[in-house]
Amino acid sequence: STANVLGIEFDDEHVDVKRDVVLKPAQSICGKVRGANGQGIAGAKVLAIGFNSAQQSARCEVLSNDQGEFCLDALLPGKYNVIAVLRGWRFRAVPIAADTRNLVIEGQKEADACGTVVDADTGAPITDFQVRLRVTFEENPVTQPVPESRVVVEKASDGAFCIPGVQATSDGAYLVEASAPGYAPGFSKPFSIETGRSIRGIEVRLGHGGALTGRVVDANGRPVAQARVETHDNEWT
Repeated sequence: STANVLGIEFDDEHVDVKRDVVLKPAQSICGKVRGANGQGIAGAKVLAIGFNSAQQSARCEVLSNDQGEFCLDALLPGKYNVIAVLRGWRFRAVPIAADTRNLVIEGQKEADACGTVVDADTGAPITDFQVRLRVTFEENPVTQPVPESRVVVEKASDGAFCIPGVQATSDGAYLVEASAPGYAPGFSKPFSIETGRSIRGIEVRLGHGGALTGRVVDANGRPVAQARVETHDNEWT
């Protein structure tokens, strides 16, 4: 375990200062992160957060192994909230005392949103692209991007994609935005997500779009060189 020694002062007459440091025997919390089917979940970040008088007093974290097993070592005695975190999964915090074995943290898989990106003219799959979710709102044409949902796809011969960990929404829906080199961005039709129920068959059709040309000038009509020009769709916020 670790102990902090505070309030050590030195003066001119006393160069050496003696302090006793008492280390308590370390304890551990070990167990397994698994899905509802009992299968271990690998790569989950497991945190033990200790509290003392409503203040955080300790923190330790590890990753679950290929079988979903974990062991948080070097913990001080006391109570902890043990939390698992992994994209695409949802877990509840488990309050537990240190020196616990065989703790089970069960997760519920979030939904996946899967589909294909194709050429709007030929219907042929596009092989290199990126997709992300956008949230829609009732009676409002504006959509809001979900940056953490971005997925980059390379060399997908069938144009397929899957966006993991999509949470259900109570007051709106999603659509998928796709972009690819040489194409204008495109959007799928809106769809809804139910908790833990994946959706498939989403299609995004990309066209080649058009071009905008023009000049950047100052107030007197003189050309302005090296100006950065960028576009946004008309629903951008």
